[in-house]
Amino acid sequence: MQGQLLFQEKRNFGNAFTLEIPELSKGLYLLEIVCNEGRVIKKVVIGY
Repeated sequence: MQGQLLFQEKRNFGNAFTLEIPELSKGLYLLEIVCNEGRVIKKVVIGY
């Protein structure tokens, strides 16, 4: 956890969407989604 922003995307979407992110090294990442209704932060594990 280094606190670096690795990817950011702004777009308009409905209730569902697919997020395609660049290749990331194995590890634990935090995914933050911000919308009009609020903010959600989830842990995401890559490559295990």
